[in-house]
Amino acid sequence: MIDVKKAAAKAAVKGRHGKSFAKAFSAELTAIRAEKEKEREFLKKENKGLKIQLRDTAEAVQAAGEILIRLREAEQYVQSSEERFSLLEEENAKLKMQMEKLKGKHQTEMSTMKQYLAESKLPGSALQPWFTGNEEHLSEDRTGLVKENEEQTYKRNRLYHINQRFK
Repeated sequence: MIDVKKAAAKAAVKGRHGKSFAKAFSAELTAIRAEKEKEREFLKKENKGLKIQLRDTAEAVQAAGEILIRLREAEQYVQSSEERFSLLEEENAKLKMQMEKLKGKHQTEMSTMKQYLAESKLPGSALQPWFTGNEEHLSEDRTGLVKENEEQTYKRNRLYHINQRFK
């Protein structure tokens, strides 16, 4: 610009019209300079806004990446949970089948033991439980409380346990 002004000043020295040309040209250059400065400020603001937008976009992309990672982890967890659930269902089905077999076996044993009990030649009074709760069967004698004899205790105990198996 300074070179242009010097060239215009030389032209003005040569003639009168050159002086007015130099002033007009100088005014136009000043206007262009002001316009360029405004444009430069506008571009600076726009550049600043674009940098902010770029930073926000980068943060959003990073957050989206983290969410994607969490989603994949959640999908893997769901898949492993479904596999574990499937295995547990299979195990549960096996245990139910085993329980049904044991129930059948127990029913067979119960009916066999009831048949043996019915065929036994023990009197009905021997089938009554001899021990209820925390009570002990005691009989009174002249000297005080005396435990029943061992043979009766053994029979009652044996019958009680047999009855407990069949309940």
